[in-house]
Amino acid sequence: MEAKASASRGSENRSSLAERLGYPKGCKLLILHADDLGLAHAVTLPFSEQEMARILAACEICSKGYKGPHYTRAENRLRIRAFILVLRYTGMRIGDVVTLEKCRVQNGRVFLYTQKTGTPVYLPIPEFVLEALDQAPKISSQYYFWRGGSKRAGAVGDWQRTLRDLFKIAEVHEGHAHRFRDTFAVELLLSGVPLERVSVLLGHSSVKITERHYAPWVRERQEQMEADVKRAWARDPILNRTISVQSKSDPPI
Repeated sequence: MEAKASASRGSENRSSLAERLGYPKGCKLLILHADDLGLAHAVTLPFSEQEMARILAACEICSKGYKGPHYTRAENRLRIRAFILVLRYTGMRIGDVVTLEKCRVQNGRVFLYTQKTGTPVYLPIPEFVLEALDQAPKISSQYYFWRGGSKRAGAVGDWQRTLRDLFKIAEVHEGHAHRFRDTFAVELLLSGVPLERVSVLLGHSSVKITERHYAPWVRERQEQMEADVKRAWARDPILNRTISVQSKSDPPI
């Protein structure tokens, strides 16, 4: 039963991604792993809208069983929800979100990093994400999601376990923190943001890294591939013969 449900969710996800890439409704993408293609990297798979909705809804359920000493169940729900929203709408890696300092969020923006040229990179944050951060329990005067007294690796591990529980409740197949980052990047690309700008926001050292991971989602590349295919039709003898026969059979106007 569980295997069938997982397969159904995977099919639903591929259909949704196909539609977002401009294919007719009902089409499904064939998602191949890197090993299948002989590539070094797997195809990026962001969360669908349905998966994101289930993940946020699962924050409430996940908190019901919470019995920790530091927060109430309501506070834990707000804490987890804020963490999820920051992952999704900043594209930051999980370690950077866990150790996110409050001083980096100012005037509706989060400071991401400083480029090699010395130029700081800021990212605007949606108002509801800022509100979620304000509503989260205040566990430290310096950090949003870390007390600061433990090792960074240990804090990241705690949050990874929380996410695993969350994905299980939300019934999200192969869920992991990096998919929030992928979702952030893909949504920008599908909205027409140039690959070079997405690369800067992700903090990649080279646009080639971004292209390697997200090239299938670049709208311009998809349109170019479609144009290449249509140009190839001009050399297809079967297609040209069919068009010629149809034009001869058309009645005169």
